Amino acid sequence: MSLRRQKTYALFAFSLVLLFTLPAQGQQNGHYLQSATGLMNGSLPPPGYYLGVVQFEYFVDSIKGPNGGSLPAHLTISAPIALMSAVTKTKFLGADYGFSFLVPIMNQRFTTNILPSRPFGAYGVSDIFFTPVQLGWHKSKADILFAYTLAAPTGDYSSDQVFNTGLGMWSNMFQL
Repeated sequence: MSLRRQKTYALFAFSLVLLFTLPAQGQQNGHYLQSATGLMNGSLPPPGYYLGVVQFEYFVDSIKGPNGGSLPAHLTISAPIALMSAVTKTKFLGADYGFSFLVPIMNQRFTTNILPSRPFGAYGVSDIFFTPVQLGWHKSKADILFAYTLAAPTGDYSSDQVFNTGLGMWSNMFQL
């Protein structure tokens, strides 16, 4: 088959894909906090009990409307996350076994120069995370981590409010 014919078939196939593609629709991100776990995210620590606080900060400088226009606004989300984690000496499938429990305290503050100058937002306990399964393999050149997390809707949520400390839903997360 000639190169010209191959290009024609490729262009035809690409055109069919574009023709039958449904419009993209957005959906909620769920409970995953982007960039919250740091560089050692794929590693399980040595056996022991761990207590700590992880500080999560997220800043937004503008909000886009449904037609793509931007609204100058400032949204700050701050969440100190209390955590308890344990890694046992038990081995499962050759991996160290651990579990963890996280309680985020959500503080959201929203300001904009087109609304009254009083900032508004939400503050309180957010949705609690429980990770009953963490499996960590330590290899010579890399660590591998598998985890299953369940997020419980313990934070305040109301569908008629813009700012909530929780998402109002159960969520499952798998990590590898």
